[in-house]
Amino acid sequence: WANVTKSENGCWIWTGRFTQETGYGVFYRSRQTGPRKQIGAHRLSWELAHGALPHDGLIVCHACDNRACVNPAHLFLGTCADNSRDMVVKGRSVRGARARSAVLTDEDVLTMRARLRAGDTNKAIARDFGVSEPHVSGIKHGKFWKHLLSA
Repeated sequence: WANVTKSENGCWIWTGRFTQETGYGVFYRSRQTGPRKQIGAHRLSWELAHGALPHDGLIVCHACDNRACVNPAHLFLGTCADNSRDMVVKGRSVRGARARSAVLTDEDVLTMRARLRAGDTNKAIARDFGVSEPHVSGIKHGKFWKHLLSA
């Protein structure tokens, strides 16, 4: 707990080591036999408060959505699917223009849909926006950029 600072919002912020890949706090604990083992700081916090995870397939998830938080009251057990569902429900999923590989902006997609309604061809729109015709078709049929369908 020497590597934890309690914040005003109730999160207990891990101030120790973090992984560059995921941004989660990590802790190294020694093993009785063999080299020391890296464990997520939030998982260690869960185990200290509640004991070992009951079975494989469960992970420790953050209700507060703060990767640095290790407050056991902000953590819950779930599957990867539960964690993904939680992310989508809270609007944290990477989609549309927020995706690293995105070529289009939300405005581009809304303009494309307006042009499609006006009768422009997939080919002309694809050329103008630098995307493939199948991508334009996916936008047209609501397969891609679904989050903008109600816009």
